[in-house]
Amino acid sequence: MLRSSGVHNVRIERVSGNLTDHFDPKANVIRLSDTVYNSTSVAQREQVFRRSKQEIIDIRDHHDPMKIYNENPRLKRAVDSLIDGFVMDSTGGLKELHESLLQGASWHKPDHHFLLLDFASYQEARLRAYADYKNDPDGFARKCLLNVAGAGKFSADRSVKEYAENIWRV
Repeated sequence: MLRSSGVHNVRIERVSGNLTDHFDPKANVIRLSDTVYNSTSVAQREQVFRRSKQEIIDIRDHHDPMKIYNENPRLKRAVDSLIDGFVMDSTGGLKELHESLLQGASWHKPDHHFLLLDFASYQEARLRAYADYKNDPDGFARKCLLNVAGAGKFSADRSVKEYAENIWRV
């Protein structure tokens, strides 16, 4: 979407002072105030679809993926598309994913990342995003740019380093 709007190969700069966040087309730069540059992006705040940590703690012992799967026809169709031939699966990985979601594996419970639990709220967030784009394409593009600008702190290198230090302790 951004490329079709002529926004590509853009540099992002943090600028101090009383600046309104903006795109400078001559310099091909997105200039963001400290507040926006250092905060969770607007798009992330508006399109949240995941459960909170406390919600997961509260339900993890009685999470029933098969109940969710059987009660939501759209979810059932999506999950079954992994094994019904709709998607080519030459390696068997999609069958394994299907089983992992519904039956678990030797090393984890079914749906251990709570993907099925989040499916309905994901669909709602997706539809909100479509409506946002339809009603205000420029505002939506701005949210997308801010979302991308806010993603820098989630770099793979930083994540692996933090996992190594704080989780794996290596």
